Amino acid sequence: MKPMDREAAQRRTYRIRAFQEELADLEAAGVVQLAPSEQTAIAAHHQSLLADLAQQFDIDTTTTQGKLSLGMKVVSAAGTLAICLAVFLFVQFYWGQLAAGWQVGLLILAPLIPLALAEWAATRERTLYATALLVLVSIAAFIAQSITLGEIFSLLPSPAAPSTWAIYSLLLAYRFRLRVPLIVGLIFTATNLTLWYAHLSGEAAINPFAHPELTLLGGAALLAAARWQAVDFQSVFRGTGAALALLTGLILSKAGMESFLAASSDVFSRSRIESGYTSLTLAASAAAISASIRYGHPELLWTGGTAFTLLLLIKLYDWLWEILPGWAFFGLIGLVCLALLLVFRRLHQRPGSPS
Repeated sequence: MKPMDREAAQRRTYRIRAFQEELADLEAAGVVQLAPSEQTAIAAHHQSLLADLAQQFDIDTTTTQGKLSLGMKVVSAAGTLAICLAVFLFVQFYWGQLAAGWQVGLLILAPLIPLALAEWAATRERTLYATALLVLVSIAAFIAQSITLGEIFSLLPSPAAPSTWAIYSLLLAYRFRLRVPLIVGLIFTATNLTLWYAHLSGEAAINPFAHPELTLLGGAALLAAARWQAVDFQSVFRGTGAALALLTGLILSKAGMESFLAASSDVFSRSRIESGYTSLTLAASAAAISASIRYGHPELLWTGGTAFTLLLLIKLYDWLWEILPGWAFFGLIGLVCLALLLVFRRLHQRPGSPS
């Protein structure tokens, strides 16, 4: 059996269950009839394989387990948000009554306590739902810690703080093999290129949305780095990198004056820059969709399809909003969305398309 991550193992489980149901229907219809020895061999193989996958990846082998897992994910997300809000409101209520020493001490302990609990929880669960919740709380506390300490000691804004957020998130993501902290860390890493450039260039205001081409470069670097990651993290690198790169292309297709090209030469007018990035984003979206179909990467289909749709809607607004009456414009948008739905449905039904 080839190496796989948890998602691939879950897909294999679904295929086994679908095969078993289809085989039962075929036998009931008299289309095929396996010998008892063949039925026993297939059933034993599937039972052994499902047991191994469940032991290794803690996947859902029944429909009931799948529903319970979905419920656990929802509860984990709600719990993370609730705990973060509870901590924020608690600190906001009592913060002004504490001396500076107590404030600093609590800020230091804030990320360490949930981190210690995450270490404890990770040794007692395989699904890592509680661990993921505690890790996200620790990351949120770490970010709040650096911001609040900067306010207490009147520190100047610096890209060093977001850099530590990126490092902390990535360390916890790799320590516990969690995807959401990895996404957070990768986003901080890619956007920090812009912050460091602004800081080293002596710009007074540090704006993470300025110089968007650096974010595009960061997204491209994540895409390139995906091939050197473990199987369970490759899709995260690809999806995050593609999303950042395509989002930057969308921004530059509407805000050409933010480009380095606008400041470096008089040859590149705003309209030329925006037209160029519109074409580039369109080509990159098509390439992402094509790569998804060819290599079976569903995250590229989502990002490429979303970017293509948004770009098309933006350009329809630019071209037609002033010309068409409102009812005709939105009617055209509806027809375009239906056409895109049919195209994506055809792509989804093609052999070899990502599941």
